[in-house]
Amino acid sequence: MRWLAALATGAPEPDARPLHEFIVATCRADKHLEDVIRQVLILAIDHELDPCTYSVRAAANTGVTPYYAAISGLVSFRGRRIASGRSETVSRLLNEICTSKDPAEPILRRYRQGEELPGFGSNVHDVSDPRADHLLKVMSDVFSDDVDFVRLMQASKVAEEIAQQPADFILLASFVGSKLGLLDQPIALAGIGRAIGWIAHASEQYHQQSIVRPRARYTGSLPS
Repeated sequence: MRWLAALATGAPEPDARPLHEFIVATCRADKHLEDVIRQVLILAIDHELDPCTYSVRAAANTGVTPYYAAISGLVSFRGRRIASGRSETVSRLLNEICTSKDPAEPILRRYRQGEELPGFGSNVHDVSDPRADHLLKVMSDVFSDDVDFVRLMQASKVAEEIAQQPADFILLASFVGSKLGLLDQPIALAGIGRAIGWIAHASEQYHQQSIVRPRARYTGSLPS
């Protein structure tokens, strides 16, 4: 994962430092961000058997190495039908929230026009996403004096009031990425954490599960 972190941050090569320390140093960010980055990486490692993880396990089931299998997860991670694949729209909304005169205006405008609120409401849990809940608590301490974070919280409050949609983990992780200067791909930080988890999924599938070969049996009407 060190090479993936180096690629995401623009470093010429990785080194032996812990990932969160390496990322902060490479991005020339304040050291007080180290712990929140560490927690983003940990929280992003697993999210049940979502489509990305399923693709990893399907690839590993063929016998490829865990690293090849993780590549299939990275490809699926960019799919437009899942939250991570819509990260560009999340980034645009974040930028609007941080630069608009009224941080709630981008939320209200989308709501009035009947548009989705990217970064809100994609939670698949019966309760609020525990990853987002925990990360928000950490961020509230780390970014308590950050003007952009205050604006994000104001916008999030409006989104939750009018649409009953709390901030997603992807939105919060993208905010942390933007603070590192990963403006083109702030979601990359979460992607690094997910890749670590995918290698574990692939290893388990590769070593502990027999090959899966579903049969496709035709059940429709036979031709006359």
